[in-house]
Amino acid sequence: MKVLSIAVILLTVALALPLGAPDATAHSVRLTPAMLPSTPLTVSSSSAGAFGLGSVVNTLVLSNSTLLSGNYVPTQGIGLNPAGIAFDPSNGLLFVADQGIDMVSGPQYVSVVSPTLGKVVDSIPVGIHPIGVAYDPLDKSVYVTNMGSNNVSIIDATTLRSVGSIQVGTEPWGIAVDSRSGNLYVANYGSNNVSVISTATNQVIDWIGMSLNPVAIAYDDGNRQVYVTNAGSNDVAVVNSTTEQVVKWVTAGETPDALAYDPQNGNIYVANQGEGYLGGGAGGWNVTIINGSTDSFAGGIWGMSYPRGIVYDPVNGDIYVVNQGGFGPLEGSVSVIDTANKSVVAQIANGTAHPVEIAFDSQTSNLYVTNLASHVITVVNGSRNTVTGVIVVGTTPYGITYASSHGTFFVSNYDAGNVVAFQASTNRVIGWAGVGSSPEGLAYDNHTGNIYVTNFGGTNVSVLSASGLSSIANVSVGDWPSSATSDGGRGHILISNVNNVSILNTSTNSVVAWPSLNNVNIGGAAYDQANGFYYVASESPSNNPNENGSLIAIDDSNFQVGSYVTVGERPQGVAYDNENQFLYVANSGSATVSVVNGTSNRLVETLPVVGDPTGIAYDPVNGFLYVCDSQFNQVTVINGSSNQVVGSLTVGSDPVNAAIDPANGAVLITNLDTGTISIISPYITPQVTAKHPSNGFLGLPGYDGYVLVGAAITIAAAMLIVVWISGRRDRSRAPGSKKSSDSAQPNSKKPDTSTKDEMEKKGYPPTEPKGTEGEPKSEGS
Repeated sequence: MKVLSIAVILLTVALALPLGAPDATAHSVRLTPAMLPSTPLTVSSSSAGAFGLGSVVNTLVLSNSTLLSGNYVPTQGIGLNPAGIAFDPSNGLLFVADQGIDMVSGPQYVSVVSPTLGKVVDSIPVGIHPIGVAYDPLDKSVYVTNMGSNNVSIIDATTLRSVGSIQVGTEPWGIAVDSRSGNLYVANYGSNNVSVISTATNQVIDWIGMSLNPVAIAYDDGNRQVYVTNAGSNDVAVVNSTTEQVVKWVTAGETPDALAYDPQNGNIYVANQGEGYLGGGAGGWNVTIINGSTDSFAGGIWGMSYPRGIVYDPVNGDIYVVNQGGFGPLEGSVSVIDTANKSVVAQIANGTAHPVEIAFDSQTSNLYVTNLASHVITVVNGSRNTVTGVIVVGTTPYGITYASSHGTFFVSNYDAGNVVAFQASTNRVIGWAGVGSSPEGLAYDNHTGNIYVTNFGGTNVSVLSASGLSSIANVSVGDWPSSATSDGGRGHILISNVNNVSILNTSTNSVVAWPSLNNVNIGGAAYDQANGFYYVASESPSNNPNENGSLIAIDDSNFQVGSYVTVGERPQGVAYDNENQFLYVANSGSATVSVVNGTSNRLVETLPVVGDPTGIAYDPVNGFLYVCDSQFNQVTVINGSSNQVVGSLTVGSDPVNAAIDPANGAVLITNLDTGTISIISPYITPQVTAKHPSNGFLGLPGYDGYVLVGAAITIAAAMLIVVWISGRRDRSRAPGSKKSSDSAQPNSKKPDTSTKDEMEKKGYPPTEPKGTEGEPKSEGS
């Protein structure tokens, strides 16, 4: 029995203490993406089944309301930075050149937009930096100039597929179709010439020299001449389409850009993009008029501001001009010109950023304006001269919040200036609503059923009804409001402004308090329902990015500032775990996550992550934290029970914020650059217990291999001891020697509790928080 006891003890020790245990100093190392575990440990939960890192199961593309399987990352961001536009009357579709995020590499796309459905229905890859679009009714093709790849893409307008390309000059820009001959004219900005293309052979058949930097082209069907604006020399070249020769040069205004032809009076209207606010004076007209019969200057029109796009409306006979710059009511507006009296008769407030081009819909008499920076197409009713709708072709999703009473997520689109709602059960878009400039943060108040949206580009908060997305109010707050935090329906919303915070009363939709803060660059916030405190992330007062920031506690009952807890550099997002009352702060500048005890308001641990952590969310079901890493386009996953990084998941480009769907435990990530929402399911199906990575010892996988080797060695040693002791059983022991049983006496030393005491001193609660099934949460890291 004594021998058997020795063997059992040794075997137990071998099984319980595997060699190669994890390095206890891992938390002091700055991580890189390669250091993250490639396979997560499985965490069991009796109430929700098996959890792990899971995977990105779906991607919601906001521009066309499409739900795709898996993780979808468009090459350049479909629908972003729309420029040129053309209308196909045969199928009622708009073709929009999308320059994408990166205009120097490709491919980029042409978005196919259905005005009837009000959304993008297809995206067609073209060349690099597409800018000009023309529709040829003879062969039912769409031609797109690609400035970055020096060619013209050919799209079959019936099949909506790219069918080839034609090499032209350097930096092709404007493009026009001669409907009689079937020739195309392409203005090559960089090589100072025009390429003449035969659509029958798709070959360049002639070259026409220009003066300097040709930009736009228009064809006059009445006199069969082509007009080309030369932005660098401030003139317009008149080309005879029969001889393909320049027959005249007409002086225009500063930086002539787009042209429009009026078949009723035979005049050409030139938008002079370089002419500033209101223009005026000889040679300083915003729009220059050229008489198509004599090819001579026929007057000018002022009252616009840096006009860019221009189009003729054959239904009402008016000219519509897009004002790209300026200030006041003219900025980003559309001017309406009465061609009879040569004057501006109306200004249409476009309400979007950086409008570029405009097209006319012959079926509905609507006009469509592409807005480069806001990624939308504005719909203008030509009869009433009013904006009647907005079509989103590309989005920049930023903030996200969940409306529990409606089962709906709301997402702010930073550049588009709107909020999109999608149903959580189906992940389908169900509505849009315009808000203020550059919306970022959102919060849902379940007491009033309203959504609060911070407009970072302004000084106000938009209040929307969560049920119908109707506008309730606009509340003036501080400068550059970035985030909104609800107190769970108790009647207040905290707004983080650039250098302070404001408290809104949700019943009156008015600011009721301005807590005094000494810090700058206020970041995200979270609300602790247990103690009734807001916790606001902020940089240091000196605004030094190399100094640590703070987590500031604000009492929701009197709005007084309480404690300051030092966290990492440039703190951004804040998440709250209401079960153990911990707060987690994503520190963008130090690539860390700070763990703060909300009961004692003390920093208890700092966890290293990777890249540029911004948004953060806590899942109360599986106890995991999800941290957005905008640098490496991934989400870092932290096990909140052990405060260990367990892995990462690749998502879309530039993930900035995260939210949890409480119905199914899904994690939703907003991807700023690709206009998508990544939907992560934390469930593992089927459940597979992951193994640790191989450590290279005898080719065995991780610690499990060491356990097997240790057990085998111990059993063999125990057997040798049995044989050896059996051989000495009849021998007498030497005087003064110890009994063999002395070495098997149980250890009477008390268990070492220094680790637990140490962690309690650091601020962890003495109670046992939740953890894995059948195992309490570890109190140490």
